[in-house]
Amino acid sequence: MAKFCSNCGKELKDGKKCDCKKGEYTENEMVNSIINLAMDIFSKPIDTIKDFTKQKNFSFAMILMAIMSFIAGIFSLSLVNNAEYAVTGLVSPFTIIPVLSSNLPYMKIFFTTVAVCFGLSFVYAGVLYLVNNSIFKGEANYKEIYALCGVVSIINSCVMIGATVLMFINMTLGVLLILFGCVLSLVYTYHGIKFIGQKDENMHGYIYLLTLAIFMVIVFVLTKIFL
Repeated sequence: MAKFCSNCGKELKDGKKCDCKKGEYTENEMVNSIINLAMDIFSKPIDTIKDFTKQKNFSFAMILMAIMSFIAGIFSLSLVNNAEYAVTGLVSPFTIIPVLSSNLPYMKIFFTTVAVCFGLSFVYAGVLYLVNNSIFKGEANYKEIYALCGVVSIINSCVMIGATVLMFINMTLGVLLILFGCVLSLVYTYHGIKFIGQKDENMHGYIYLLTLAIFMVIVFVLTKIFL
């Protein structure tokens, strides 16, 4: 009796598996890929960015940016909770265990942080695309630029995980680790510009600085509107 693929309905011959899902990630493959990328981005960052900045990795990059946003939400809760604990400790030195206050809207803080982080990541990649392609006449596809931002976001994800843990040991160390991660991700984003279709290396610095300037203006305007 002939067998057919349960996914696409294609007839399977000689017991061979269907290739209709070729190129898709299973859950285990996705987790392993993220772990490997996290290791590679620190051990061989330039090679990793070069290999990942391809159109085919656009969807994967979106997942990485979503993961970073989720982790940012957790970090924000840690930051707020430890800030509250620091204030409580000043008022009552006998308080030695941080306790979540029911007065603070933790769920709102979490989901707001996740949405803002993902939205700003999306905006930053869009600004980089416009600056690179429209102003400096680069040849990168927008998917390649989002792939660049996605792979660099792994740095922020790893750093925020570490900072979240450090917050319960020393709040200052946690904040310093976050600043270190921000600088590191900016440095590697700059180096990644060479892989997004801009052949003139003399323009890399201008692309980078103009992107940052426009992005900061957008953040400032949004802050004035919504805060």
